Amino acid sequence: AEATLARQGRSFHWARRLLGATHAGRATRLYAFCRRLDDLVDEAASPEEARVALAAADRAIADGRSDDPVLSDGLALMRECGIEPGIVRELIAGMASDAETVRMADEAELLRYCYRAAGTVGLMMCRVLDAREPAAAAHAVDLGIAMQLTNICRDVQTDALVDRRYIPSALVNGLDPSELIHPSQAHKQMVQQAVATLLNLADDYYQSGERGLSYLPFRARLSILVAARLYREIGQKLRRQEC
Repeated sequence: AEATLARQGRSFHWARRLLGATHAGRATRLYAFCRRLDDLVDEAASPEEARVALAAADRAIADGRSDDPVLSDGLALMRECGIEPGIVRELIAGMASDAETVRMADEAELLRYCYRAAGTVGLMMCRVLDAREPAAAAHAVDLGIAMQLTNICRDVQTDALVDRRYIPSALVNGLDPSELIHPSQAHKQMVQQAVATLLNLADDYYQSGERGLSYLPFRARLSILVAARLYREIGQKLRRQEC
């Protein structure tokens, strides 16, 4: 888990240092668990292989046991922190959609995906960090959505190279991913405006996420604030580069 976080989660690896030992250990294990589920898609040789692997992971979560050591540790963490299986299974549903044809139609579909892919992680972080107040959940979901929107804005071309378009069709007139790799000047301007729109949307979710920091234990507040601000800076950098 430590190696995974250090290699693939640099922002969170830095922010994690501000947590106490118990919460830092749990957060690191959660990162490795979620990364493992994500890798079942990203490292699969084919969409079919990804679907099979995710279906197996979904069964493991439902059954509460797995032969995969990372998933097994994730299941142990779920029991330790009271993370409901349904939350993890929603995350898996989000990962499974990445193994299908990704062409987001509108903002509602995009936000549903962002909830599954990252809002669920916010809910799990509430349990990991002992934020038990029910009102904390909505803010945690919103911070996850904000971060996922930032990822999508940063990775337009990277996603297009693997035939995915997360930018809603309504914002780019249904452009195919191939048209996002080396867009024409007219298309480039349209995509820039779409990215700006999504960054503005992300800002609304960041604001909600930060309003929920008071529900966290004191040391966790600073850690999550740092992670949020580091991620939000990605969007600011994109703005400075004209999106």
